[in-house]
Amino acid sequence: MLSSDEDENSNPSGSQTYRRLREIADLLGKPVGTFLGSKPDEDVALLELLRLWGTITDPVGRRRVLDLARQEAKCSNYEDDS
Repeated sequence: MLSSDEDENSNPSGSQTYRRLREIADLLGKPVGTFLGSKPDEDVALLELLRLWGTITDPVGRRRVLDLARQEAKCSNYEDDS
């Protein structure tokens, strides 16, 4: 279980929802990914990405991040259907 003195800002999985899910998973002896349908490392990375996105307030900075994500997705053969 996450300790109550952990700094949520330094923990990519620091959201209250994730902490509750982590507690439930710990009590059941299951990994969090069991409930999310993906690998725990992917969950942590996604939560970190969302947390970091929320800290970017500059529209130009957000555009750069999106452009980079699109480039990386294209390298993974992602096709935009929009």
